[in-house]
Amino acid sequence: MLRGIILICISLSLVAEDSFKLTGIGGKKDVKVLKDGKFISVTINSEYKFGTTIKTGRKSTADLEMSPKNTFRLMPRTKLTIIQDLKNPKLKILKLEEGTVSIKLDDFPKGNKLQVETPTSICGALGTRFVVVFEDSGDDEKAAAKKGSRENKFKCEKGEIFASSRFTFGDKSVEGKTLNVASIKAGTEITAIVHEGLQNSYTDISVNRGELTIDYGVSDGAKFVLKAEKDKPARFICALEKSNESVKSAVLEVKSGIVKSVTRKKFLFKEKEVVKEITLEQGPVLVYQKKIKMQPKNSTIMKDYLVAAKKEAELHSKLVDKTKIGEETDFDKQRVEEAAKKATTLRKKIMSKSILRSMRAIQRAGARSMRR
Repeated sequence: MLRGIILICISLSLVAEDSFKLTGIGGKKDVKVLKDGKFISVTINSEYKFGTTIKTGRKSTADLEMSPKNTFRLMPRTKLTIIQDLKNPKLKILKLEEGTVSIKLDDFPKGNKLQVETPTSICGALGTRFVVVFEDSGDDEKAAAKKGSRENKFKCEKGEIFASSRFTFGDKSVEGKTLNVASIKAGTEITAIVHEGLQNSYTDISVNRGELTIDYGVSDGAKFVLKAEKDKPARFICALEKSNESVKSAVLEVKSGIVKSVTRKKFLFKEKEVVKEITLEQGPVLVYQKKIKMQPKNSTIMKDYLVAAKKEAELHSKLVDKTKIGEETDFDKQRVEEAAKKATTLRKKIMSKSILRSMRAIQRAGARSMRR
């Protein structure tokens, strides 16, 4: 069961100030709402108060609306709660726990906003029609918690959307700088596995169709451009320190296709946009001080860090999910702490002067002058 945070910001006119409307159910019509601690069958064309949790069973769908031209569909095996923000009554939040939501926004009255939330990612709407998928791992909640899935899929059908990470620091959920995709245009499809980790974050990004630019939270770092070719996605994995501020470095490895890094270099009154290609053959690379550096010869330290950060992040996600259902153990916590310690030790070693001096920077693939 995927539990991550996706935030979709959109404007809409509401059916009523304190409710939403169920306009239809499909398939096997197994659609229920939570009332007094129990799930009961729904009634078509009924309005439900904000704070209501609704879920669909296998081969069942539910159509909801805030207004006739601003609607969304819950696909099979989807569960979410629709609430109204206490501080801002015009802000409505869909807390999506699992499944798929297809949103159509054909009328954007000013003033009202809608957000869709899960624990580790944020997706905002700049356009009108898109689909967000949170992969679950079955009907058994306890079995799903053991998997700790964090796979998100974004498909923009019309208009434009954006996505970024949202991590937990203390008792607050913060829109972090670990991952930022400012624009996902119509026709683009991406899959993003985002694990926040305890001390190190891990992401696996694949552009299945279209092209997009990703900005990671590395100070003086590069933006990365991924473009899917025919039947061949562009994909890379990345590990970096978990932080709500910019960090010094990140380790990245291309898994398929070509990823281009783009930086800007100032020269007098102009700027140069410097483009470098990162390929599968180059292996893991370090993003640091506007440079892309290759792993030292006869060393596996970057590869080791990616493996360690992935293990830490996945164990942390499982722990978070198990904690929500009261299934966590001291052994689970110990495993996460040990994995985090190992990954952090490797990350700090990569940034040591001796290791940095032994790295060779990837040369630029192209550059062009830019006026400031």
